[in-house]
Amino acid sequence: KASDWQRLFAGAAISAAFAVVLTVMFHAWALAMLLCSFKSLADPNRRFGRAFVMSAALCIGLHILNIALQFHGYGPTLSTWHSRYGAPFNVTLLNTCVAFGLLSFVNYMLLGGLLFFWQDPTDVYLLDRRELHPAGVQL
Repeated sequence: KASDWQRLFAGAAISAAFAVVLTVMFHAWALAMLLCSFKSLADPNRRFGRAFVMSAALCIGLHILNIALQFHGYGPTLSTWHSRYGAPFNVTLLNTCVAFGLLSFVNYMLLGGLLFFWQDPTDVYLLDRRELHPAGVQL
């Protein structure tokens, strides 16, 4: 039926919109946390903030992977509906959505992994600047 593929597209659009909202909320929250605290995430007293950003990145990455695999699973169904019922189906658009989802998943996993292994105890705002020459050149 024509309504079946329309429901399928509506479900996919809801999943994609949810991923966009999660991504925007994650970046806005992380930016606000960094700008309002004036401390690096590598600060020894920022373990909770770093862990929260890391876990949020991992959670969003896994959710985006789930959506990408959902789009990947639509391929055979949509090609069958296209051949039998003439449903509009754009293979390039579907493959682009899957590729974008997989790349986003990899980026979020890298962010989470890098935050886990980041051990820089230096706060950039408290660096000793006495070693610098008045012209700004380090001696």
